[in-house]
Amino acid sequence: MNPIKARVVIAESIALLENTGIRWWASSGTVLGLIRESLSDAWLTKDTDWDISVWGAIKEREFISEVFLAAGFSVHRAYDIDGSPVQMCLEKSGVWVDFYFWTDSEREPDLLICNCEHGQMIKLKRFGEQRWKHQQTGLWIPGPVREYLFWRYGCDWHIPKTSKGNWEMEAPHLRRGPAIISTRK
Repeated sequence: MNPIKARVVIAESIALLENTGIRWWASSGTVLGLIRESLSDAWLTKDTDWDISVWGAIKEREFISEVFLAAGFSVHRAYDIDGSPVQMCLEKSGVWVDFYFWTDSEREPDLLICNCEHGQMIKLKRFGEQRWKHQQTGLWIPGPVREYLFWRYGCDWHIPKTSKGNWEMEAPHLRRGPAIISTRK
């Protein structure tokens, strides 16, 4: 990502999200880069998008889509499973914002579930409940953040990799299983 454009789009996205009343937080590689790269431009140049988790599904995606499209974003892609939204990628000025929609697990009350194109992702519910605001960026991030990164990426989360590699094989939070995906563009 172009760091200058990315910072503008991130600031605009934060302002839009804060006005929705929807519970959201930065997640995955966005949090990893933010914490590991300590706000250097490497945080923005080493990734292709930034990731946002949203607690909710249909109503939340429709509202986010409406608000962001009105602000000049476009839908890059959206994934549904069995008619329920799981992911939506919006774009503005060459910057992608990937939204993942999380719902409460029916069988495991301490987990949030996101059925994505890679399988079923799981997240401890408390990471969405105990979020805190990163002062320099204004992003909500899961808390405690180092525990989240350990849980999400394993014990060597703080060691930069030379490439993304086969991240799906290394993802402890990903359950394998069949998923029915319909893609909308």
